[in-house]
Amino acid sequence: NCNREIVLLVDSINKIEIYGESLTLETNLDERKVHGILDAIEFANKIGFPEHFLIANPAGISNTFIKGINTWQSLDEAVSWGIINSPSEEVVLQTDMRAFANPTRMKNIMKATEDLASKILSICPNCGMYGYCLSSYRRGVPCEWCKLPTDLIISEIYSCQKCMHNTEIIKETGYADPGMCDFCNP
Repeated sequence: NCNREIVLLVDSINKIEIYGESLTLETNLDERKVHGILDAIEFANKIGFPEHFLIANPAGISNTFIKGINTWQSLDEAVSWGIINSPSEEVVLQTDMRAFANPTRMKNIMKATEDLASKILSICPNCGMYGYCLSSYRRGVPCEWCKLPTDLIISEIYSCQKCMHNTEIIKETGYADPGMCDFCNP
């Protein structure tokens, strides 16, 4: 499972959009079908309950659930309710992925916000507008053996959305290992 968060700044006066992004494998996205409170407690401990909230729904019943379960008493009540209302007497528990209910997700949103802040603090050397940041890559580092372009990054392109000024920063001036070449190592 992967956790990708994006935060966006829309400046309608200057007609630009800047986004911050964070991508991590750190997530507690999970669900389990439980048959009673002991199964539920085991699952809850695994996902970091009660700091990470839970959602419960009776197995086999759609669109019927309890969100925001964040105390042991509310977990016990939700499991009892789910078992009573499920044809199979099972409850599906899942992590509540709403941001306020999931500290793991909150941490990643904070990283995306920090990325946005760093982009806002980056000023265009041409016009002075904020948001001068990485916009694309140029690929094609040549293979050491056959000299054909590979998919490896040669340079990073930084751009201004206001005046369209670009700066290319070379990252690689040598050759790529043949193991990275689609021709030499198909």
